[in-house]
Amino acid sequence: KVTNEKLRNKGLMRRKRMLKHGEGMLFVYKTPKYISMWMKNTYIPLDILFLNDNFVIEDIKHNMKPHQTKPYKTKKRCKYAIEINGGEAKETNIKVGTKVIPNIIKKLK
Repeated sequence: KVTNEKLRNKGLMRRKRMLKHGEGMLFVYKTPKYISMWMKNTYIPLDILFLNDNFVIEDIKHNMKPHQTKPYKTKKRCKYAIEINGGEAKETNIKVGTKVIPNIIKKLK
């Protein structure tokens, strides 16, 4: 879970091996906002899920390419972002409108 700006800016940069299936990195923002992400210094392709404050996916960026410096900006304001392995969203049928509650959130309830 990433809640501060320094860790949020790093994300999965410099990681050279894929995540385990079903793993991801959760980014938490204080309030919903337009989120911008890029792939600078990121070695693995990623899907990024952007969720509202009810954990419903509002936007998905599929297969962001490693080292891409052009940022992707969400179409709607979101409170959470989850980075997962590239292609995993389609593989597991995750779509806009899907409700995703990360395990770390389930543990807090």
